[in-house]
Amino acid sequence: KQEHLFIVGTEEGNIHECSKAYSGQYLETYDGHHMAVYAVKWNPFHERIFISCSADWTVKLWDHNLKYPIMSLDLGNAVGDVCWSPYSSTVFAA
Repeated sequence: KQEHLFIVGTEEGNIHECSKAYSGQYLETYDGHHMAVYAVKWNPFHERIFISCSADWTVKLWDHNLKYPIMSLDLGNAVGDVCWSPYSSTVFAA
């Protein structure tokens, strides 16, 4: 697992991939949301995959090697948090 990497969401809707080794710059910027990103979580089973949720009513699934989301789900209301299941690689709650 790449423990030196972390991801953060912004009020502008961007997600930044950062490294503890390179504190002065972003490694990657993902711009898939149109409003504030409330939560971003790495998948505990697949180190390249993360999920995000936003005030724009969407939950998005990402591969950190791609700049665009793999999947987007419109839930019809602001989504305040998202979390992966600790027992299954494909299950999450929002």
